[in-house]
Amino acid sequence: MKIEPTRQVKLIYFVVCPLAFAFSFILYHLIFNKLTNWIDVLGVTASFYVCITVVYFITRKKIVNDLEKLKK
Repeated sequence: MKIEPTRQVKLIYFVVCPLAFAFSFILYHLIFNKLTNWIDVLGVTASFYVCITVVYFITRKKIVNDLEKLKK
């Protein structure tokens, strides 16, 4: 199955990055054994998604162009 470059970028920014963030957040709480304040979790997650979205819209053309060059 071949994935289009724009789908690859969206997959990276909206699936892989949030999963990596969630995994690191869970590891932080397991390692330091702190209680989870879910308001903080929601705030941090929301700010992370906003930052990822901003980065996506700023860099998407460059990333798509780089991916197309690599395909050739």
